[in-house]
Amino acid sequence: MVGVSSNSLPELPVELSNEAVAELARLQAEHASVLVVEANAIDRRGGLLFDQYRFVRAFGAVSINAYAKAHGFTYEASNLTFHVSAQSLLNINVGAATTEKEREALQNAVRPLAYALAALDKWHDEHAQMSREQFIAYYREQGCMTGLRDRYLDDKRASGKKLASKPREVAAAQSSEEIVDTILDNPAAKEIAALPDMATGTSGLMMFRHEGDKLRLVLLNATPDQMAGLSGLAPSALDNAPADLRFHREMLLAGGAFVPDMLSNVTREEVPEGDEPNESYTLLPANAIYLVDGDHISIAHARREDGLIVQVQPRDYRPDYMGKADLFFDNLTRRRLGNALTGEMDAEAYARSAHEGEAVVAQRRGKTTTLTFTHKDTGETVNLIVKPRNMGSIWTYRVSGAFAPVAHAVLDPESAAEVERTFLRELVKKAPKVLISTEK
Repeated sequence: MVGVSSNSLPELPVELSNEAVAELARLQAEHASVLVVEANAIDRRGGLLFDQYRFVRAFGAVSINAYAKAHGFTYEASNLTFHVSAQSLLNINVGAATTEKEREALQNAVRPLAYALAALDKWHDEHAQMSREQFIAYYREQGCMTGLRDRYLDDKRASGKKLASKPREVAAAQSSEEIVDTILDNPAAKEIAALPDMATGTSGLMMFRHEGDKLRLVLLNATPDQMAGLSGLAPSALDNAPADLRFHREMLLAGGAFVPDMLSNVTREEVPEGDEPNESYTLLPANAIYLVDGDHISIAHARREDGLIVQVQPRDYRPDYMGKADLFFDNLTRRRLGNALTGEMDAEAYARSAHEGEAVVAQRRGKTTTLTFTHKDTGETVNLIVKPRNMGSIWTYRVSGAFAPVAHAVLDPESAAEVERTFLRELVKKAPKVLISTEK
């Protein structure tokens, strides 16, 4: 070995001793040996991935997931399709973790395979006909596990940008007659006995005044074009919807408008000292966290120190899960329900499944509540799961008890998006935290 007696390197060249030359030769040989071992390890890992992916293709992720769940694999990542399959293949049960630190360690062990399986599935045609040896070469070309993960995430980010920039599709223009039919087919329409001097199937406009036990009606001469021009005055299809459905829809629309799911500035990988996080790093999600906090719901981003906190305060309806301490909406089911109820006519179809004035069927198991909404026309069901949760490192905020708003606003999705685009962005620039309250 070579001893160095000074903290600084020699400034002038000196002749290497025999011992130094021998040590250099040893280091060169060790390097060659390590390269062989590393190359063999990469080839073995590529070959194992070849077998793992073909096992998943042969039996199907759905079957493997069902088998894993039947054997106690309970944890499922909402944004990784093959997460449960990866746990089963590695025999690493993330749900068995007893602490947040242990859970994160197990997740870090499972994610590389989950991402690799997702990438191989997405680009299946590239390697489907390859032999084992050809696949190992393909695995190396892709950059091994890290390269497969990065390719998959880069494609996902690019797809998200394309989706966000895609112009909204314009529905085919309706004729005046079709618009009038849509207005009259509104579930919020009222029905009274037919008038004897009006022909069946005709349509028109009338004004009314309620006078005691009678209605005074005046029929107005109007063309279909004139009637269609009043479509903006027609009642919402959800005017007669059950209060439980209207509450959850309005709450999710408000939360999605002001606190959308996004990425944090916290990297999944450790950032080397002196470096700054950038697009080359995988950022952890900063999903909107819906916290049931006493008599209201606080919605804020996880893993972010800036942004909005939306407080939703029920008015004419109080969910049964309110009042219980520290319950959270499951993010996966919350997003699914939000997507199902966004469209007014879709929401109305779920409203028509109401029984005794309630659209929601609630099931409780311990402290967990599952709310089920059913589409009247298709029979499709969508759930919202409200449950206790150990936040661990996924921190969020509560609305301060000192926050007492003096005004409230009920906004449709378009108006909320406009407020977020203009006024709220200016507020965020001027203050580190801004609280917005919406009463629903």
